[in-house]
Amino acid sequence: MPNGGVPINMVLYPKDGSDLVLYCRAGIIQIFTRKDWDEKKAQAEPLATFSESEGAATAWFLRYWLGEDRLKPGYNMRDIDTEFDF
Repeated sequence: MPNGGVPINMVLYPKDGSDLVLYCRAGIIQIFTRKDWDEKKAQAEPLATFSESEGAATAWFLRYWLGEDRLKPGYNMRDIDTEFDF
């Protein structure tokens, strides 16, 4: 991959059973209903879109509160339901 092996797309399905999907394309974060996502993927109408700046603020906040030891490549985490570069 040209970006050092990190996928540009990530889809996260919450394990709490909610009907939402979190989609990240690089620094942009979008939230979709699971139904819309399953039918249309990124072409669906998002419920919310967070800009790269808002994504950066989220990353900064989570990095601070989770700490470096919790940050590892998402594709190596076993306790999440996610897809990369679908």
